[in-house]
Amino acid sequence: MDVSSLVAVHMPRERRPTKMSSSDEDRYYRDQIMRPRPSVRMFGSIAASICVILLLVSVAQL
Repeated sequence: MDVSSLVAVHMPRERRPTKMSSSDEDRYYRDQIMRPRPSVRMFGSIAASICVILLLVSVAQL
């Protein structure tokens, strides 16, 4: 047995993706794209940003 056939025997084969119907594919991509759940930390940063913007607007009007 030569080296090239020995290598070819032990090479992993590529997995082919399973075929999906169009509805299964739509469901797959819909499940992959999810909005992040709002957390207390995110609300805090949004509130802080709004406060800074309001402060800058009020200072600019003086």
